[in-house]
Order: sequence, then C-alpha cells, then structure tokens
Amino acid sequence: MPTPKEENKIISRDLRFSIILDTCCLAFTKGTTIKEKAENVKNKFLKKKNLEIEFCIPEVVKIELQKFFWNQVLETYKKYDDSATKLKNLLDKTFSAKSKPNKKEVLEIVVKTLNLLDFRILINRDKIEPDCLLDEACWKKPPFNVPSEKNSRTIGIEDYFIFKTIEYEATANKDDNKELIFVTADNIFKEAIETNIKDITVETSIDEAASFVNVRHKNNSKLFAKTIINNADKQIDRILENPKNEIAIELLTQIRKYFDGPNISGLGLSAAYSSWHPVTGEYNFYKSDPIIKQIEDENKYIWKSVFRCSQELEATSRPKTGGYGYIEDPQPFTPRVKYQVDLPVFWKSTIDKKGNLYNVKLLKTGKPEIISKYIWPQDEMDKSFPDTDSTASGQPLEEIPKLNLSTHLRN
Repeated sequence: MPTPKEENKIISRDLRFSIILDTCCLAFTKGTTIKEKAENVKNKFLKKKNLEIEFCIPEVVKIELQKFFWNQVLETYKKYDDSATKLKNLLDKTFSAKSKPNKKEVLEIVVKTLNLLDFRILINRDKIEPDCLLDEACWKKPPFNVPSEKNSRTIGIEDYFIFKTIEYEATANKDDNKELIFVTADNIFKEAIETNIKDITVETSIDEAASFVNVRHKNNSKLFAKTIINNADKQIDRILENPKNEIAIELLTQIRKYFDGPNISGLGLSAAYSSWHPVTGEYNFYKSDPIIKQIEDENKYIWKSVFRCSQELEATSRPKTGGYGYIEDPQPFTPRVKYQVDLPVFWKSTIDKKGNLYNVKLLKTGKPEIISKYIWPQDEMDKSFPDTDSTASGQPLEEIPKLNLSTHLRN
C-alpha cells in the first residue's frame, strides 16, 4: 500500500463529472445577479489537475430562471416608474422611464450569461414524448411512482421534463465515462431520481455536491496510487522472469559481485575461519514493494526497490589459534552462516493515465547492506540478526520463487 506521503505526490487519474442543477441552485435573490450566482456555484468546486467538471441545467430550469429574472426586472421597473410618477406629481413634470423593458432581450441575458460561464443547457425535447405524460402519471410510472405523504407536493410537469432529461443524460454518460450528480433541494424529487435512475448521485445543496467531488478526488488518488504501485510490482516480476532483459542482466550482475568466491568478503564473521563456501549453491531471492522516491512531472516516476539475495555458507578452513597455526579440534564441527545482501535499486518509468508503466529504465544501485548470521552451531547464533521477512528499514519482502538465480549467477 502507498504511504500517505506517496499519495500526496501522485496525480490521480482523470475524473469527470456532469453536475446538473435544479432551479433552486441558481435562483438569485434581490441585489444579486444571475452571473454572480452562477460564479458562486462554480467557485465552490476546487480546481484540481485531472478533475473535469461540467455544469449543466435542463431546458426547463433555464425557462424557470428566465421567468424569475423577467419578474424581477418588471418589479424593479414598476418601482422605478411609481417613483417617477410621485416625482412628476411633486414637480408637475413628466419624469418616467425612457422605455419599457424588452422581454426578448431580458430573457436572452440569462442564456448569454450561462453560455459565457460555460454552463451547458440540456435540450433534449426531441427525446421526450409529452403524449406519454398523462399515461405515466395515471399509472404511477416513473417518476410518479414515489409515494407521497398527506399534504406533501406531488411530481409536476416541470419535474417530469427534468426527470426525462436526467434519465437521458444518465444513459448517454455510460459511454462518456462521466459521473453524474444532480443537485436539488426538493426531497420528493430527490427520492424520485434516486428510486428510478441508476448511476447518479443526488445531493441537496451545492456545498454537499462540492464535498462529494472533493472526497471522490481524494479517494481516486488513493486508488490510483495503489494501482500504479501494484503495476510497478508486476512490472518488476515480468523483468526478472526474462533472463534476457537488460535490466534483469544488470541487476543480477550487480548482485553477483557480492557472491563471488571462493572467499566471500565482507561477512563480518569471526577471523578464526579464513574461507567460506556455499553449502548447496542455491540462492533465495526476495524483493520489496516499490516505493515512489520522486515524481519529475505528471507521468515520470522514480522508484526505489530493495532486492535481497541470501545463501547458506559453511567454513572450509580449520580454526586458527594464536601463533600456533591450525590445531586439531577435539570435537570438530563445521560452522554455517546465512549470508544475505540487501541491494537498493533506483529505477525510472513513465505512467499513463490508466496507471500502466512503460519506458522502464535502471538508474543506479545504492550501497548494499551485507549481513551474516550463524545458523550452526546454536550457541553461536546471533539473535540481533534482522527479521528475514523485511528490510533494514522495515519494508516487507516477498520471495520470488520463479527466478532461477542460481543458474544466472553461475553463468
């Protein structure tokens, strides 16, 4: 699993959302404009890399916003005209608005504002059959199949057209790989959508929708981090399984340096025995999970893996004693040790948006950690020897049984 530090470095795979807004989300109060309201909605959603958000409104919502805007203009005009009339009576002069508002121009302002802010108006009237409305309402077909409590409102015509628009978008988005979110403060309508349309999230406020998107983005980064680390681990397996792979050859060559004999150096054992040789010639090979050391840009990653090779060795010389040279041991035994090398390896890869690795290159190997442990006789065993299931830094190790390291190291 990736560490939290690694997750913070990782750019998540692409996330795409279509957020469909009900009228309540954009209905503006007195003293504000539809432009201000729409901008406030968009600003609730954080701008992040690999996160695409499309804001949409059904055509019925557009019409309701136009009506709301037109009524506000008329109310403002009436107040202005009434004030002008009072002023005229006071001054005994004509003082009124130059011209009455043009309804067509006023309604067009709403459309122009939404287009300017990249709100997509969902016009799916050709996909909706009004003749079916009466039949579906009478026979309690979706969206009219939601049970309503006494004195609660029922699904209306506007709701029906919005429902059909969302239903169509949900079907279209299956091929478009977008997640669909509908925002409405109407709990009856919310239940109708959730009951009858699959693959959609319904939230009751813009804040809740923004929170949902942010959580999805964070979890998506975690999932992507897990995906690329798993893919990196599998990539290492594929490299090592191919003895002709250049990276495998270089890696095994580096490891062989520390197992060349007959006198293996750096054991850190008692100087009483001058030479050690493999017991069977067999090797055990392990690898750690790869960790991300650096991200150069969005898709170029530098990794670190630890490879461990271990072997049992036995002394092939007789024990030394002071200045008397070799002497006969009254109870001879041949001590054995487990000798292991932990070799840190740094490598680089490119990662696509699906988390696949390519262009894998070996950068360098680090300073190895060479450790030995007496395994015979028992009284010589070193209890401080590190756990063989992990590296010195605590990374878990996984054995690679398919790798015939013995053959490779002898060749």
